[in-house]
Amino acid sequence: MSGQTPYRQELRERILKAAMSEFFEKGIKAVKMDDIARRLSISKRTVYEIYSNKEELLLEGMKAAEQDFDEHMKDFSEQDNHHVMDTLIEFYNCQAQRLSRISPLFLDEVQKYKRVQAYLENKHKKRDEDAYNFIDRGVKEGFFRPDTNYHIVVEVAREAVRFAMTSQLYKEHGLQMVFRNIILLFIRGICTLNGLKMLERIE
Repeated sequence: MSGQTPYRQELRERILKAAMSEFFEKGIKAVKMDDIARRLSISKRTVYEIYSNKEELLLEGMKAAEQDFDEHMKDFSEQDNHHVMDTLIEFYNCQAQRLSRISPLFLDEVQKYKRVQAYLENKHKKRDEDAYNFIDRGVKEGFFRPDTNYHIVVEVAREAVRFAMTSQLYKEHGLQMVFRNIILLFIRGICTLNGLKMLERIE
């Protein structure tokens, strides 16, 4: 992307934003490059000059979304007046808001894009590492139980999410409901009484 003019960079970002909005709402397959071009009042050729195919567009969009989310959570957690439970509640609220904009069809179809899945798999592994540091901080702050094997908890939580995806529970119950029940189940299990009191803010 180096050497691009400000206009070209701004156009690239507009295409990315419009495409991801369409993908999340309608699914990936239903959205054509023509649709994105028409929404932005530009030519299809212009879209293809910047993104050669739909998977490239999808991959960059997923990377941008994850980076924005990570930066927001990092900035939030590093504020002096925010403790672990504040960060956890912010994480929950942000994820619930994100999921409210995503069609189940998008989740079905995104699994067919191998480059995107490889990126997400690596991202989840990195987040597992971050989770242990976060949990350690929560134990020190008195919100998480010190008598729990968190390697087991993280592994089981990961498998619960994987099962929810592969069994397509979200089609029957909705994305937000599945997310809420999985995350609250595990959070309640690791919280001390102080942590549980703080958790009431999202109950």
